[in-house]
Amino acid sequence: MIGGTAKQFISILLAVALFLGSIIVIATLDNPIVADVVQARADRDGAQSEFEIQRNLISEAKNTLQNYEDLGKTIERFALVLPSSVEYGELVNNIIGLAGANGLKAGNMTFSQGDISAPPQVDLPTKGFGTMTINLALEGPYDGFRSFVEKLETNSRLLDIKEVQVSRQSETLHYQLTIAVYYQS
Repeated sequence: MIGGTAKQFISILLAVALFLGSIIVIATLDNPIVADVVQARADRDGAQSEFEIQRNLISEAKNTLQNYEDLGKTIERFALVLPSSVEYGELVNNIIGLAGANGLKAGNMTFSQGDISAPPQVDLPTKGFGTMTINLALEGPYDGFRSFVEKLETNSRLLDIKEVQVSRQSETLHYQLTIAVYYQS
C-alpha cells in the first residue's frame, strides 16, 4: 500500500500533469484564434490608415474646390476694375451720372482708342491691356468738380485723369479733362 506522503505526491503530480495538459490543449485550440485576432488587428490598422488617407484626400479636394471658388470671385471683382471690353454706354452713364450728382453739367465727350499692350510672357491665362482716352468738358462749381474727381478716382473702374484744364467764362468755371480708361484686350 501506498503511504500518505506518496498519495499526496501522486495527487500533486497528477494535478500538475492535468494543468500542463490543459495548457497544451488550450494553446493548440487557441492558436488559430490568436492568429485570427492578430490578423483582424492588422486589418483594422490597415483600414484605419486607408481611412486617414481618404480623409486627407477629401480635405485636400475641399480646399482645392474652395480655392477655385475664391478664384472665381476674384476674377469677377477684377473684371469690374478692368473689364474685357470698353463698354462705352456704361462709361458715358457713369461719368455723366457722377457729374450730375456733383452739380456739374457735362458737355462734349469724345473717345479715342489708345495703345494695346501685349500680354506678359508667362504661363498664365493673361491678356494684354488697352486704353481708351476720353476728352470730357464739364462746367459748374469748383466744390462739385473736386467731389467729382474724388469719386471718379475711387470708382471701381481702373482709370487715370491725365490732364485737367480749368477756364472761367463770366461766373462759370469750365473744365476740360483727359481721362485714360483701361480694359483687357
